[in-house]
Amino acid sequence: MSPYWYQVMFTEDRNPGWKPLHCGPLHQVPNKSLVTGALADWVVPVLEDAADEIDWISAEIRIDCYTEAVPAPGTSPCLSSETREVPRISYYLPSSEAEQGSETKFHDGLS
Repeated sequence: MSPYWYQVMFTEDRNPGWKPLHCGPLHQVPNKSLVTGALADWVVPVLEDAADEIDWISAEIRIDCYTEAVPAPGTSPCLSSETREVPRISYYLPSSEAEQGSETKFHDGLS
């Protein structure tokens, strides 16, 4: 059994304050990840995947790792990753020819 558990945290630009990305208990770091590398190395791709999950908001994310599955309130993480900025992804969607001819409409991903 892995000796580490983690939680992905995020803070939105428009709604500051660190919050868990997913509700529920902490996730266990997979054993196989620790056989091939250090905990700090494992965090990097997990942080990238988490950034992809929230690219619809402008935010920062980090991963907090603990040595207990249920740390006591106020327990500091044994490892807290560097924060990573996640800029909101805006993209263009072509409108239907019936609506706007061949124009392109801006879509900010929020609706």
